[in-house]
Amino acid sequence: MLHLARDEFEPCAENLKKGIAANRDNPALNRDMQQVLSTLAEREAATARQAVDARQASRPAAPKSGRVLSAYRHRTEGKE
Repeated sequence: MLHLARDEFEPCAENLKKGIAANRDNPALNRDMQQVLSTLAEREAATARQAVDARQASRPAAPKSGRVLSAYRHRTEGKE
């Protein structure tokens, strides 16, 4: 849980999984720790989606090739 407090999510998840596997005496604790793991997974998925959205938003829209090429042709006509 110290990893979680320091926003070290991957080591936190690894340790939680090990703890759940080792715990045979307290099923309620395992359920609680599984909920923490689920929250970490949801957070990771949301962060990944935000990163993809940010990359897509930062890309300039591709110009329509026909418009660009026709403008180029008009400028170069008669220069040959």
